[in-house]
Amino acid sequence: MLVHLTPNSFKDHPEMVAEYQRVRKVIFHDRLNWDVQLDGDREVDEFDSEYSHYLLTLQDNNVIGGVRLTPSFFPNLTYEIFEKFFPEGISVERSMTLLETSRFGLVFTDNGSGKTLRSHTFDLFTGMVKFALDYGYESIITVVDVRMERTLRLAGWPLQRITEVVQIGETKTVIGLLPISQEIHDSLKAKAESNSE
Repeated sequence: MLVHLTPNSFKDHPEMVAEYQRVRKVIFHDRLNWDVQLDGDREVDEFDSEYSHYLLTLQDNNVIGGVRLTPSFFPNLTYEIFEKFFPEGISVERSMTLLETSRFGLVFTDNGSGKTLRSHTFDLFTGMVKFALDYGYESIITVVDVRMERTLRLAGWPLQRITEVVQIGETKTVIGLLPISQEIHDSLKAKAESNSE
């Protein structure tokens, strides 16, 4: 199940917001060993702001993952933080039709199957495209590791690289663009449904 939290709704769902930030700590601090900002058992940064939306994945009423979505012309993780790691910078300018996404991830208990993981991954992908379509975005800019790049390619939503691969800590990282269309949405939705059967 996907839940969309708008910036104005964060105050109405503080525990759901906190759960997502706990998931982020597990993924980005504990698992990937990234140098991220912590607030107790949560991963929180300055881009959890009044400009960002959360798209959250719930299982048994618990948040198990999500993604942060921010209009690219507002402060965001890709342009403000990650660009400095890429010597050539980012060749794509911020625009009203460009959406930035960050902090994508899912966690599972030991009894989560590979098929369940794929289903939730496709659900999140589909939700990202639907959000972009609903708000008039034409593409998404995002920072991914090369493993996620492969996942996107296998899902039928290939990333267009706009930088070379750079080693950041223990992670091979690249910035790229994801196209947005109704056809991509429908294809990802069909794959999500097939993996949930």
